[in-house]
Amino acid sequence: MVRGLHKGKGGTANNYLTRAQALRKLQISLPQFRKLCILKGIYPRDPKKKVKGRNQSYYYTKDIMYLMHDPVLEKLRDQKAWLKKVSRAKGRNQPLRLNRLVKQRPVYYLDHIIKERYPTFPDALREIDDVLSLLHLYAHLPATKHIKQEVISNCLRLCLEFQTWVLRTKSLRKVFISIKGIYYQADIANEKVTWIVPHQFSQQMPNDVDYRVFNTFIEFYQTLMCFINYKLYNNIGLHYPPLFDKELIDYGEELFAVIIKENDQNEEDSEDEDDDQEDSYNSNNKNVDDDDESDEEQKIFNEPISDELKELKNLQNLFKGLTFFISREVPRHSFQFMIQCFGGNVSWEGSHSPLPENSPKITHHIVDRPSLRTQYDSRDYVQPQWIVDSINAGILLPIEEYAFGVTELPPHLSPFVEYDSDGYIPARAKKIMELQGKQLASNDSDEESDEEDED
Repeated sequence: MVRGLHKGKGGTANNYLTRAQALRKLQISLPQFRKLCILKGIYPRDPKKKVKGRNQSYYYTKDIMYLMHDPVLEKLRDQKAWLKKVSRAKGRNQPLRLNRLVKQRPVYYLDHIIKERYPTFPDALREIDDVLSLLHLYAHLPATKHIKQEVISNCLRLCLEFQTWVLRTKSLRKVFISIKGIYYQADIANEKVTWIVPHQFSQQMPNDVDYRVFNTFIEFYQTLMCFINYKLYNNIGLHYPPLFDKELIDYGEELFAVIIKENDQNEEDSEDEDDDQEDSYNSNNKNVDDDDESDEEQKIFNEPISDELKELKNLQNLFKGLTFFISREVPRHSFQFMIQCFGGNVSWEGSHSPLPENSPKITHHIVDRPSLRTQYDSRDYVQPQWIVDSINAGILLPIEEYAFGVTELPPHLSPFVEYDSDGYIPARAKKIMELQGKQLASNDSDEESDEEDED
């Protein structure tokens, strides 16, 4: 005879725990429980049958049991006991004991949580959108009693490291300026990574925000971003972490302050590989004439480059050979990042600028003001939208529509919207498509003429 289950011993009652039950089981406070759930990626569930009432938050029992064996939980308990000792030392006016306790603060690490939640590098790249957005937000916030200056500086460092890698590899693909900020999209290991950078305004901190939740997320995201940046730098043979010029940082030169070095081990390995390849090449070609190449080698060398690779190469070198001067009213750091990602050179007003304002090497002047005192005939004056629209179009758009003094600029279309041939296509999008077709035809004619010249 099979025994029946007693009420509350199986089914939904056994698979789910309320938040109060989870707190009693873990023996921690509510803020610590929230922090632990954020770090471990555990969130409330919605069971079909809510045994303890509809106004309760439910968690999987297996998730709570999973939390019981985490090393961070032990450190949180130690911190709770440590805070009691600190308050007791303050109340008894024991400065020596207080100084000793401050140095003995329990510290936990999140390395094992990163490895558990993201076993592979592509898993981490899929979750990097929110990470980059929150890191850039914290990098633009002022220091308050809720947000420490150390956290802001570290977030800025991580953002500059990532931007330097994107600039070095020319991985930026799309840019869009909105009222919220500037959206960027980069292609990293065949993953489309999109993040937003707020505008460079003085931020007002609201009072109705729980900054403890944000600080917990930013604590986890900083550790995750360190792992991602290390992997990205290591893949292209760069030393991580890169160094920063303190003098340039103090002057506000963000990307120019990053000092990149190559890994010594990778350099030695590459030199050894080059020597081995050269020796093997010489040994294999001692008694072989140049006319006796194999058919496979000829196929490899004669294989044409695909159209996608040509478009990508043209996009990465969109501003190659051009030098831009950025006026002081234009957000320099953002446009410097855009221009250099596509092969252009940048100068600005300041003592650390590579070129002065009157340099004849400057080909374009980015200005966003109604009038200028001096103008140079050797350069083109454009408004900032021309840079963004040219990047999204993949070609250099006509300057006349974005020239200095033009009040009615063309519509700034979002590059994240794909237009179907059967659906509605804006007039501006149709015009850009026509310009792209003309540019493609001119490139094909130039390639044919080059081939004829070689023949």
